[in-house]
Amino acid sequence: MAEQNQGKFGAFLGGALLGGALGAVMGLLMAPRSGNETRHQLNEGMVDIKEKGAKLVEDAKEQAGGRFGNVRETLGKKISLISGAIDAGRKAAGEARSDRPAAEGKAE
Repeated sequence: MAEQNQGKFGAFLGGALLGGALGAVMGLLMAPRSGNETRHQLNEGMVDIKEKGAKLVEDAKEQAGGRFGNVRETLGKKISLISGAIDAGRKAAGEARSDRPAAEGKAE
């Protein structure tokens, strides 16, 4: 399931970046400006896209790290519960073994 979410997020991220780039290009082509102004605006747009992309990647890393941390914590709790149950079972089995010979000896 996590792999499916990663695939969907990757597709979303790619679409967002592509949409942003296409929007920037269309805006530049539709607005009449001099060459210097257009180059300056292109440079600003590329810097903006780079910053947004870096932020999206950082956010994705934080989300993935948070989810992994939650899974690790939950797994740790479950392992502790299972270990406790195993220990209790061993203790009960040991007590049953120690009680059994005494009970058999009394019955005879």
